[in-house]
Amino acid sequence: MRHLPMNWLRWAMLFSAALLAGCLDKEEPMIEASSQTCTPQFWKTLAEGKRRDDLVERCMTRGGYKHSVPQTF
Repeated sequence: MRHLPMNWLRWAMLFSAALLAGCLDKEEPMIEASSQTCTPQFWKTLAEGKRRDDLVERCMTRGGYKHSVPQTF
């Protein structure tokens, strides 16, 4: 049985890692908060996760959230 050179093993591991890196966390486009997307029925069609949570947060604060003015006493 022939032993493979260690350099070949390192290249194989590096190549495998590069291929797997493309499979992780693909960035999905952000859904715009509108009257069509800000309904519970639409939210139920989305998979659970950060994308849906971000949309719900934008819908809940749409138009009604205003930063408070700092006050000094």
